[in-house]
Amino acid sequence: MMIRREGSILYIALVFSLFLFHPASAETIRLDSGTVIEGKNIEKSDKYVRIEVGGLVLKFDLKDVAEINGVRLEKTPVEIELTDFRDCLTRGKLYFVQGKFDKALADFSKALELNPRLAEAYNLRGSTYARTGDLERSIADYGKAIEIDPANVYAYLNRSFAYVRKGNIDQALSDCMKAMAINPKIPEAYSARATIYYLKGNMDEAISDYTRSLGFDPRSTDAFMGRALIYARKGNLDQAIADYSKAIEINPDDAVPYISRALTYVQKEDLSQALVDLGRAAKLNPKDPLIYSSRAKVYSAMKNYDQAWEDAHKAESLGYKLDEKFIEELRKSSGRDQ
Repeated sequence: MMIRREGSILYIALVFSLFLFHPASAETIRLDSGTVIEGKNIEKSDKYVRIEVGGLVLKFDLKDVAEINGVRLEKTPVEIELTDFRDCLTRGKLYFVQGKFDKALADFSKALELNPRLAEAYNLRGSTYARTGDLERSIADYGKAIEIDPANVYAYLNRSFAYVRKGNIDQALSDCMKAMAINPKIPEAYSARATIYYLKGNMDEAISDYTRSLGFDPRSTDAFMGRALIYARKGNLDQAIADYSKAIEINPDDAVPYISRALTYVQKEDLSQALVDLGRAAKLNPKDPLIYSSRAKVYSAMKNYDQAWEDAHKAESLGYKLDEKFIEELRKSSGRDQ
């Protein structure tokens, strides 16, 4: 198993019949499983959520609910007795997604005390070590997971990522190939190998692998973003913009593709469109100083010096130090000191 950013870690077996009833002003509940229920008259207690659907009142355990009317619920790890390795894994995963890595490590280690041949626990603990920067322990744990379960694709991929971070590109590529040999249809493996090929300077091979990854998962924003970056580096700016646009279409609430597309528009000297994208990014992530520093340079290039200074100050207020050469050029061009 491979932990992903913001990935759900609670799974439930639930099957619903489709209701043809759609109230005029529907309220919604989204479960951790991804199932969305439309109805009305939602009632929430400290343990349950109730919703009326087509005359029926459905009741769900609060711990299985991800969102109510689009508002994400905060998940708090349940204080449970760590006497069963499954409980340790459940709470450890919750701690992981909350960024409480010390507690996650403790729970995964406890799971291994209770079940020393648990490949999943080694894989999860390896991912946690990786997040804390302890790559040696991370690689060792992935190795234990593979030793116990030689067909563990994600342990190979996770170890590959760790090797990339250590600069061991050839070992990273070897693990990627082993993962593909186990499951030649896993999109993450092709995206991972594409990243490795990019680092080795094999741009065409990287594009090919990102394309193959998208063949298995057409909604992979990571693959579109990775391929777009390489297209931009190769000077194929229109194709890069097309891929960034696909990533935005799939996830319009992520500021990063807007920033990346804006920088590509700058390369195309389409400064007006770059401003549009940076404005959208600023609305989505108003505390990212890179957005304001980038926009300051665009405004300066467009000779809109008042806005350039405003964004430069905004970036600095958020802790970003702008390039001294740019500031000096802005002073000369605008005829003012600040």
